[in-house]
Amino acid sequence: LMQLGRDVHPKELIAKISEQLLDDFAQVALLDKYDVYEVLMEYWADTMQDDVYAVCYDGYEAGREIAYEYVTKKKKENGQTIEVKTDKIKGFEGKLLPKALIAAHFFEEDAKALDTLQGQLDEVSAKLEELAEENGGEDGLFAQLDDLKKATISARIKAIKKDPAVKEELAALKEYMSLLDAESNYKKAIKQAEADLDTKLEKKYPQLTLEEIRHLLVEEKWFATIYSGIDAIHEAVSHHLSARVTQLVERYEYTLKECEDEVDQYEAKVKSHLERMGFVW
Repeated sequence: LMQLGRDVHPKELIAKISEQLLDDFAQVALLDKYDVYEVLMEYWADTMQDDVYAVCYDGYEAGREIAYEYVTKKKKENGQTIEVKTDKIKGFEGKLLPKALIAAHFFEEDAKALDTLQGQLDEVSAKLEELAEENGGEDGLFAQLDDLKKATISARIKAIKKDPAVKEELAALKEYMSLLDAESNYKKAIKQAEADLDTKLEKKYPQLTLEEIRHLLVEEKWFATIYSGIDAIHEAVSHHLSARVTQLVERYEYTLKECEDEVDQYEAKVKSHLERMGFVW
């Protein structure tokens, strides 16, 4: 896979790899080699096949290529509404190497910062949803609101801010408004961070060396995905075995002697009760 070229036939290549995989996993206990084979073939059909064909015909230089997505606009033509592509770029993605892979490898700190911002946004959004659920309904503190838009809440706060009878509602509205502001700020920060990272990524793609492309494509993309699929099978088998062991432990928790002693105790109690009831045998 590190030496693909025009002399390599992808169909023969995957046949060779799959046979080797079956041989390697034939001796692995607990894992069905055909389950592992299926992981490989599904990934080959979904992604890897197209990647290999691209590299075989265009070389590893294809890892530097970027696919742009353009903004579209609706236009009426012959009485029908159609979408027309404009010259404005909406976004981009690597043809062979995903942006996320390049970011994780070369711009780890930027990617982590973006993940942190996204986590903070998710936390604020969850709090907003929770607050809305707690105070919704006919008897809730937000019952007077037609919606939870910023303008609506702001107007309600202005209307009741001097009314001591609705102090609790005012506090809830202010908290919700504060969370809305935080959510808006996080979204702006994420949009800017994504734009900054995209700028770095767009400049990085043409600078990738062939050695870097080989490593990222083969090790970080292809192998990592296949290993992840195999690991999922291993996890499923481990979970099944763990559940089975737990079941057996529960079934055989008591020894035969302990069971016999318990039966004798219950038998003695039953006989005692029967004797007090006047039964004789």
